[in-house]
Amino acid sequence: MKTLSEFKNIPRITKVSQSVMSYKFWIATLFVNYVFIDFARRFFEGEQKLLILLDINIVVIFLIFFYKKRIKLKHTVSISILQFTLALYIGMIIIQVGNFSMPDMVTTLAGIRAYLLPVPFLWIGYCIARQRKIQSIEKASKLIFSLSFIAISFGCYMFLTDSSVFSGTIRSLITPLGHAMHSFNGTPQELVSSFFASSSRFSMFLLIAYLFIWGEKKWQGKPVLLLFVLFLVGFIMAGNRTGFFIFILFNIIVALYFYKRRLLVFIFISAFSGSVYYLIDSIVAVEDAATVNSDLSVRMDYMIDDFSEYVKRVDQALPISRIKTENNNLFFGMGLGKYGQEARLSPSIESEANDLYLSFFEDKNQYPSHDSGLVKLMIEIGLIGVLLFCLFFGAVIINSFIAIARGARCNDYFTFAIGWFPIFWLSLFLKGHPVISDIFTSSVLYMSIGFILAGACSGLTNLDTKIAL
Repeated sequence: MKTLSEFKNIPRITKVSQSVMSYKFWIATLFVNYVFIDFARRFFEGEQKLLILLDINIVVIFLIFFYKKRIKLKHTVSISILQFTLALYIGMIIIQVGNFSMPDMVTTLAGIRAYLLPVPFLWIGYCIARQRKIQSIEKASKLIFSLSFIAISFGCYMFLTDSSVFSGTIRSLITPLGHAMHSFNGTPQELVSSFFASSSRFSMFLLIAYLFIWGEKKWQGKPVLLLFVLFLVGFIMAGNRTGFFIFILFNIIVALYFYKRRLLVFIFISAFSGSVYYLIDSIVAVEDAATVNSDLSVRMDYMIDDFSEYVKRVDQALPISRIKTENNNLFFGMGLGKYGQEARLSPSIESEANDLYLSFFEDKNQYPSHDSGLVKLMIEIGLIGVLLFCLFFGAVIINSFIAIARGARCNDYFTFAIGWFPIFWLSLFLKGHPVISDIFTSSVLYMSIGFILAGACSGLTNLDTKIAL
């Protein structure tokens, strides 16, 4: 016989089990894992094998989602140019498995994982967009905001703490796994990673979080000024200039479209405050105060590049004029995983990275393009693969701008914000190829593409509409 207390616990247990069997629960778990997994790696000297937990998390999401929904692809997403170009791109990746220019099974499997594992998130994003359940999005926003607040707070602690006074495990916990400093005019600038492996990953998470939270808050008519200030601090602490530039650019676009009058007031206040600050900075005679002001000035100067620097970065990100057309492997490349993060899994493959780059590209103007995402694509899947990637992402960008325009016209701020992510992702990928190897970021990318693909811009009237798939 069951006691009364045991009967009372049955509904609670059932509710918990239902929650665990929800793919949304595991998506939330994926966000939590991503924030803290690099922090856990610091206890194991940066052990990369721990990252497999993210892959397992993603596979669980797919198994539950496709089992629960029993989706037939032809019934979910109508055939369009975007799906057609995606199919061609996926086909090219599958064909590349048979590329034995540099035979190595480990890097090939890692390459397949980087290119194809996140793709099913497209249908998950499509499903979420069609449902448009405000309660689920609001819960997700609260979780992401909590994670962001914790990460930014820890990032501020790292920035304000002198790690040299610590040693051993404690020092490793407040030091990025990647490089922790960036040279700038003879003054080293600290890069803050928070719980993440590098400032770049920290900045990418902040960008994803900000777009999601901003869209949700504006969607429900909530103020976003404090949100902007919080994330501004986070981006400045991170020290990743590309992420900071994209963050500022997004807010300028938002201000130009939604807050024209407030933008004028903001410009006036900023100009006045900036003038007062630099005036005080130039006349203060007290040595300590001058040092503090100088440090702040250098940090802000570091975060805002000169226009010539942006031109140089564009040239580095798009090294089209540097391609060596006489390369015998130009059209099909060297195979998946043979350049970048995946190549590190094989010492023999990694040792040839520089030779591979020089066989495909020329160094011009003393500005190397080793980190360009286009370089990774050209070396791994060749010119044909690059063209198919460009066709696919060209269709994505077109659909993104359509979603942005419709979102702005309908005051559908959530769709407006999500529509920008593929554009920002492409900008970051062209600058640094590790972006495509970040399985979490790629998962969010395909989820955003699915959201855009659903045409989820029917206005606020459909917030709670449920469409069975």
